[in-house]
Amino acid sequence: MDLLDAPTLLLVNAVFNGFAAAGWALLAGVFRMAPRASWLMVGAHLFRILQTTDAGLTAGWSSLAVVAFEQSCALAAVCLLALALRRMLRLGRGRRHIALITGAGFLGIVLLFALQQRAGIPLVAAVAITLLALGGARDVISGAGPGLARWITMLLVLPYLVLAGLGIVRLAMPAQGGAVSAGVSAGVGALWLLLTMAISVSLMALLVWRLVGRVEHLTLRDPMTDTLNRRAIADEVQLLQARRERGHDFALVLLDIDHFKRINDELGHAAGDAALLHVVRIVRGCLREADRLGRLGGEEFCALLPYTTTEAAAQVAERIRATLQAQPLVWRGQRVELTASFGVAGGRANDPAGEVSLARADEQVYRAKGEGRNRVCVAPAEAFG
Repeated sequence: MDLLDAPTLLLVNAVFNGFAAAGWALLAGVFRMAPRASWLMVGAHLFRILQTTDAGLTAGWSSLAVVAFEQSCALAAVCLLALALRRMLRLGRGRRHIALITGAGFLGIVLLFALQQRAGIPLVAAVAITLLALGGARDVISGAGPGLARWITMLLVLPYLVLAGLGIVRLAMPAQGGAVSAGVSAGVGALWLLLTMAISVSLMALLVWRLVGRVEHLTLRDPMTDTLNRRAIADEVQLLQARRERGHDFALVLLDIDHFKRINDELGHAAGDAALLHVVRIVRGCLREADRLGRLGGEEFCALLPYTTTEAAAQVAERIRATLQAQPLVWRGQRVELTASFGVAGGRANDPAGEVSLARADEQVYRAKGEGRNRVCVAPAEAFG
């Protein structure tokens, strides 16, 4: 018996998709790793098994019913793959398009089945699958972002492009049957098996990438406020300093919440946490998208402003100070007045780690505290190198 005959391929398809479904179910149900996307992948692999049942489930069915069933399963599998991909990439929009394409495909299959137009059923399914596959390729390109190397992104896109190509070939060859068990060549069946494997592996790779990104995010973030932690601040300052050496200004704004210990002592640590989050919301509302905010520790924060002069940074600090004073925290029905002391310093030459700039901004915070708090103090311009 030929190693690549249709029955062997059907068996290999069923075995692979069964193990894949079990693996995704384990990730979703036990390890809680991207559970929604993982359950969608379970459904996709189960539909692939149903599609390749051959004489098992569909024994005694008419050829028209077999083709309609197999093409419906194929369309459902690709639909769930497309939805799982969007979940994995955290793309919010686009699910409606997937639903419309899939719904139109199913409606076409039902109508052609009712009209007993057997030859048209695979063509309708091919159109829908091609559109879903092209949408999946687009989603990978738009959702991967700069975090993945371009060649890796193209490898992840390739299975979806091949799947779309198969649909286009199917449309160009309407005389052939519509399913593996209905007469498609062993070579095409093997290609479908490889595509199923490649797409499942690519989604697994995206899951790993997502988890690695999450771990990196957690290692660089303050868990309380979701701002940069001290390590991330140091890394960002070094990047800004490297730009400073190429002639691009940057500035640092340090702020320390006034009388923060009093909030903890009088209202409790929960109120202190709420105060920190309140300050973070206000500061972020006054910053640009390119700016970064980090927590140095306790009630002290640092805003990093690229391409910003010291004078402009002082204006930003004053805006934050005024907004914070004008918008008190409401804690369990009680108004809690919040103010902060600010220190502003610009980047300077010959300071690779930015330690001098940070120290100078910190000196200005202490100066603001000493002059009565709730004010902005700026490092003198003549001190810059």
